[in-house]
Amino acid sequence: MQMTQKDLTWHVDERNCDGMLRHPADSSQWKKINHLYPEYKKEPRNLRLGLATNEMNPFGSLRNQHSLWPILFVIYNLPPWLCMKQKYMMFCMMIFGPKQLGNDIDVYLSPLVEDLTNLWDEGVVVYDGYWNETFKLCAMLLCTMIFQHTRIWVDTVLRDIVHALSVKNTQATYNWNMTKKFN
Repeated sequence: MQMTQKDLTWHVDERNCDGMLRHPADSSQWKKINHLYPEYKKEPRNLRLGLATNEMNPFGSLRNQHSLWPILFVIYNLPPWLCMKQKYMMFCMMIFGPKQLGNDIDVYLSPLVEDLTNLWDEGVVVYDGYWNETFKLCAMLLCTMIFQHTRIWVDTVLRDIVHALSVKNTQATYNWNMTKKFN
């Protein structure tokens, strides 16, 4: 477990900074966040998260209206060979029901939005066993990974999140062009 805690600071301590895009920490979005929020940058253990979701049909029939929406977080602080491993992804919630979510997805995601807002605004005091100390952990949503047919609904919710954050901090931004389109 200690190795995992040390890996949270890999993007600062061990990343190859040769100008190549090898990790999200090399991206212009990550650099812009560091520039806009220097206090956030000072603590390398602060989490930068990716939200991933896609609608699934549990019964394998396209005629069935029942749908599942797993909501996952990916921790981008970790090295590239770890951040996409199953044991390092956080399963946040499963939205399920007898019909498509449509515009109601915001109702299901509102507790998650509230938790993310609290982690951004206030943080939480946690113990780091590797360094044998407590610190205030904050987290932010860096990007989303969503299949194209669900992007419209989730992007609407994320724009609401950014708007809510920007009311508190006028520098809050989200780069909509960074969302990956899947065919």
